[in-house]
Amino acid sequence: MQDFINQTVTNLFYIVIVILIIEVLIPENYRRYIDIFLGICIVLIIFTPILEKSENLKFQFMESINKLEDEMKEKKIYSEDLYKQSLVDEYKDRLKEDIKKKIEAETGMDVEIVLLKICEDLNMPKFGRVEKIKIKGDYNEKIVNILKNQYGMSKDKIEFEEVKVKDDNQSR
Repeated sequence: MQDFINQTVTNLFYIVIVILIIEVLIPENYRRYIDIFLGICIVLIIFTPILEKSENLKFQFMESINKLEDEMKEKKIYSEDLYKQSLVDEYKDRLKEDIKKKIEAETGMDVEIVLLKICEDLNMPKFGRVEKIKIKGDYNEKIVNILKNQYGMSKDKIEFEEVKVKDDNQSR
């Protein structure tokens, strides 16, 4: 630290002597340009030792950049996972709507799908295949046949949930 201060003071001393000599030798109409040039020289003399000692700053800067890159990679992975999950959710919603429309078109019944389980692994060849479905209502062979024929489901993967009817006498 002592060397740093000594070097800076010595450099400033030399520049002041050079400034005095230049001001005596150069005509007055160039004074403005000389002041700008000398001001830049003084700034450089002051900052040069600081910049030379900045290896530590460079290291810290590079370390910060590496941390930021790691964080960005994590966020990218997280956002990719969110994107994939939103794709799966969108696919499930559209599949539910498609199943409801087909059942309604072929049977005339309005059904409610309580549960729809599909293969959610985007890397698997059977992605999107219906693994299990639960429909609100009584068992209906037509619905089972539609699901078997249209979506390749086996009968044991199709469930029906009983509709519970409120009894007006019980609620009083």
